[in-house]
Amino acid sequence: MVWKIYNNSIHLFEPIWVHVSRGGTMSQILKSKLDPTDSDRIKLNQTFQNFNTLCNDISPVAHNLGTANIIEITKACYNPMRKKYPNMASQLIVRAIAKVAGKLAQNKKASPYFHPNDAVILDSKLLTFKHLDEVSIMTIEGRIRIPYSLVKYKPCDRKRPHGYTELYCDNHTFYLETVVN
Repeated sequence: MVWKIYNNSIHLFEPIWVHVSRGGTMSQILKSKLDPTDSDRIKLNQTFQNFNTLCNDISPVAHNLGTANIIEITKACYNPMRKKYPNMASQLIVRAIAKVAGKLAQNKKASPYFHPNDAVILDSKLLTFKHLDEVSIMTIEGRIRIPYSLVKYKPCDRKRPHGYTELYCDNHTFYLETVVN
């Protein structure tokens, strides 16, 4: 553990060690706990529900195309979903298409179903780390800034790109899991 002074307060950090293999660096998942206000909690829950409803609207269209190709799914779904979800940030629609494509790549036989509280996939356009203790997240009602604290890190168990982040809720607590090198 490392103590650092930031903005006149003391913070405890656990160093993140990157394991090096012959092929280069091994990715790690950094888990962060969010501390939203009550109004931010409502915005996050609405974003979860709308994002996964959007995924469920994209899913049958993508399944009928018979492909998990993101470009083909985007051509068929992006404009209709922008019209159907005018308050949804365009990048959230792009991430929903990618989420559906990823599920279809795993199983092309069935149209995937997404539960209302499944994880929301974020990228650098939807999530930014503003300070060592604050993130900015795009919701369906615009950007919100939320304090966070680092919880732990672990080896990345699947192939995910650097910066890939999942926002999820576990037992009424919001977490981010971000892939770092």
